[in-house]
Amino acid sequence: MRLLDVLTLDFEESLSEEQRPKYVILSHRWGEDEVSFKEWRKGLKTSGQGYDKIMRCCDFIKARPNWPQYAINSMYQWYAEATVCIAYLSDVVGPWPYDQAAFLKRTLALLPDSAWFLRGWTLQELLAPERMLFCSAEWLTLGWKAPASIYRGLDELIMGDGRPCITGLLSKITGIDGDVLLNPYHQNDRSIAQRMCWASRRKTTRPEDLAYSLLGLFSVNMPLLYGEGASKAFTRFQLEIIRKSTDESIFAWEKKLTDVPVFTWQEKPNSLWNGLLARSPEAFRDAGNIMSLCNEDPNQRLNLRRTGFLMDNKFFAGRTAYLMTNKGLEFRAPAWLIREGPTNDYLVWLACARDISDKDGYWPITTQPEQGILPCFVILEADSINVGKDRVRRTRHKYIYDWSKLPPEKWQDVGEKCFEIAQSGL
Repeated sequence: MRLLDVLTLDFEESLSEEQRPKYVILSHRWGEDEVSFKEWRKGLKTSGQGYDKIMRCCDFIKARPNWPQYAINSMYQWYAEATVCIAYLSDVVGPWPYDQAAFLKRTLALLPDSAWFLRGWTLQELLAPERMLFCSAEWLTLGWKAPASIYRGLDELIMGDGRPCITGLLSKITGIDGDVLLNPYHQNDRSIAQRMCWASRRKTTRPEDLAYSLLGLFSVNMPLLYGEGASKAFTRFQLEIIRKSTDESIFAWEKKLTDVPVFTWQEKPNSLWNGLLARSPEAFRDAGNIMSLCNEDPNQRLNLRRTGFLMDNKFFAGRTAYLMTNKGLEFRAPAWLIREGPTNDYLVWLACARDISDKDGYWPITTQPEQGILPCFVILEADSINVGKDRVRRTRHKYIYDWSKLPPEKWQDVGEKCFEIAQSGL
């Protein structure tokens, strides 16, 4: 780990946690004129926007004697352990009113349009640190994100810039609730689908970074293979997640009606996404209210029973570890046969549910949910081989079918079914 001393402008090596001093970290959008480590060490570049950004950041820290004198720009762990993170918004530009109320009003108006909130890598930089100070292009402080003890002890010294807490605005801009923004430990309480949703509207310069920028958020380690493409990188990323997690909300992404034509049970589209794994975080754009039901928590079971749809323990029984084989993802779950033919269509319940208690929900099945909780499912088209595992040809996600053509009273409960699900793009 290299730390930049803001007083001497020299890098220092910190090889262990015991040796590591307190430091400040910078979150910013990379431009075309950044300074590399080699150029800084050898003095090869002493002008330009990138160089000026580093110098202004050092001056910003030096002007606050209570702040640590070391600054770094690194990955998730270093953001999480930083004393404070400075978020530099280069596209949030003055003029700024002197009056505090007018200043805040202008800040609230400009922040939502900053590209900082649409970049892939800045998501982890928003979530990992407990304390953040947002700065404008002119290095004026705009507001902070910090725990409730802001006016006590270290927080008062570090964040005492006279600017307000803007956590509520940050939540509104990003769709991430305040508990997660203020306490990074709450991230693991959220389902995989919810965390994917946070990244669903973000973009990266290199396509593979759509997956790589999420590694820290999901505590995943995997090789970075630039050139493999966004879809393969995101598929590899999801496979690493399911190796260590039983959260089935990772399969609860949705195809939108704008992606394929609406068709009935008698009609088949020419092209469908195969497999249970999504091709991009964008597929989770509407998954922000999906909660996991994958463990034995009695409260989560209660939420499921409130649907008035699944009332016994078979929803939780028979679920085994996922296994990726040369034939596809082996997946075992409760299933209902909903259409017979040369291939059978099965509705497979996932151990997750959508909370629509405060929203207008879409419920295409005749049984109305109670308490605003909807179970999630996928539809699998499988070969009927009746031995061992059913080989899945296509995987479909809900909101594609015309449900009126197949009322639920015609469903046949086939119990716990084992499927081998081919994954396209592998």
